[in-house]
Amino acid sequence: MRSTHRITFFRAALSLGVALGTGCAGDDVATSATDTDGGSSTTDASTTSTSTSTSGATTSTTSAGTAGETTGPTTGGGGVCGDGAVDPGEECDDGNADNTDACLDTCMSASCGDGFVQARVEACDDGNQVDDDACSNTCALPTCGDGAVQGDEECDDGNAEETDACLSTCLNASCGDGFVQDGVEACDDANGDDTDECPGSCQMAICGDGFVWADNEECDAGGESAECDDDCTAATCGDGTLNASAGEACDDGNDVNTDECVDGCAAAACGDGFVWADNEECDDGNTDPGDGCDGECKVESCVWDIKSLPLPITVHPNNFYGEIAFDKNCDLIVGGSFNHTLYRVDGGDGSVTTIAMNINGNSVNGVAYRKSDDMIYVAVDSPNVLYVTDGNGPLTNVVNLPAITNAIAVAPEGFGNYGDQIIGVTTAGTVIAVDPGSKMVSTVGTTNGTMSDLVFAPDGTLYVANYNSNRIDKVSSDGVFTQLIGGLSSPDGLAVDLDGSRLFVAQYAGGNRIDTVSLPGAVLTPGKMVTLDGGYYTTGIIIDGADHVIYKTSNGSAVIDAYDAP
Repeated sequence: MRSTHRITFFRAALSLGVALGTGCAGDDVATSATDTDGGSSTTDASTTSTSTSTSGATTSTTSAGTAGETTGPTTGGGGVCGDGAVDPGEECDDGNADNTDACLDTCMSASCGDGFVQARVEACDDGNQVDDDACSNTCALPTCGDGAVQGDEECDDGNAEETDACLSTCLNASCGDGFVQDGVEACDDANGDDTDECPGSCQMAICGDGFVWADNEECDAGGESAECDDDCTAATCGDGTLNASAGEACDDGNDVNTDECVDGCAAAACGDGFVWADNEECDDGNTDPGDGCDGECKVESCVWDIKSLPLPITVHPNNFYGEIAFDKNCDLIVGGSFNHTLYRVDGGDGSVTTIAMNINGNSVNGVAYRKSDDMIYVAVDSPNVLYVTDGNGPLTNVVNLPAITNAIAVAPEGFGNYGDQIIGVTTAGTVIAVDPGSKMVSTVGTTNGTMSDLVFAPDGTLYVANYNSNRIDKVSSDGVFTQLIGGLSSPDGLAVDLDGSRLFVAQYAGGNRIDTVSLPGAVLTPGKMVTLDGGYYTTGIIIDGADHVIYKTSNGSAVIDAYDAP
């Protein structure tokens, strides 16, 4: 029994000796066990060692015959990765296969980029040195502010500054993010309101940015447009801002039609119906010759040779009040007052012919020649009617008038909406307008008193004589009366010279004179003593192109006479 235990112990010791390398290379070892009781036994373990030398390497093989056991080969002098010893060629050897510690199972030291996450040292390790993926090249997880653009980050400049191109949220700075980017944005209020002081451009609101700044701009088209001036006010003719897109040639901000910019923001031009001060002598709304104002807006007036004419020229033997007017041939049209007749006085030889007789009405009062239709218009009273004739035949009724109309004239273009209409003054204190085409009668304006005569000056200003109020008024096209001069004595006849500098006034109660009133100063200068008819009916006066005052008077009959204006 003891023999068995010894054999077992020997075998274990032998095995441990082999494992620990206690055997010597090249030695043959034979071991036999002898029973202590005097018995002997056959050797039950033998070891054969064969040594072969190849390039200085020695290989040992040990065979254990007893119990059929064989131990595996070992490497002598080289070491094995994982044996716990750092052998040549190894950076480390911790004897384990854990790749999350400082030594990998390849016996290489753990490092960022090896593909293994080193515990408590690395947050990640994706095995590459790409810095903008899900794991940085320092083996840190992506973090906004780490200076590397990673994952869903648009940018990462490594700072928390909100005024540069990259916000602290690692988003690219943009208009509307609520942060003002230096050198790029002037403001950023983080809202979509384009009507406040910081619109969607992130530039401070200004006129011309295309956004209408509430309470500051009326409009903003990003510049001039037909509806918006370049100062961001609504385009309106007369606002003082030239807007070519709205069709304006000028805009002087006033309603004066005698300067270089007239109604409709049009540049003053000959033929527009407005007399351009210091540039035009007249403007009848066209450039046709032969109508008193030529194509250059110079006066093309009728001129009578009063020295060769048989003045005074007797027209008829009846009352001598009533208007006179030149026709297209510079002959004089004369109303026959109570004899119900219309006459023509030849401007060349002074001969008198009858245009129409037996005119229905109490008296023939107002006469006017209208160039646009080459017709003569006549106003009569009781019944109050406006007639028309071509100058060669009977009169035709145009329209019934609302009151006794003492005098008529043709409105120049530019007199409000009444251009080329027949304007009349009545005993009821009204200025009326008659459109011969539509036969519509309009009231221009009303005042107190009886109006006896009217005249348009070359600049288009309308003057009216107020007989029983003893004054002369200017009347605008919108019916506003403005006194020019007062203190007169029953004025009942008006005429203006061709340059518009003097108004001639017949004053019946003032001594039967034709006085002059300066324009625009309204200084009265007593004039020539003449015979005038009493009452509010018009005394006919007209001025020719040579400043001859031609007027209707009496030498016992109704006559036409003339004198040189002083």
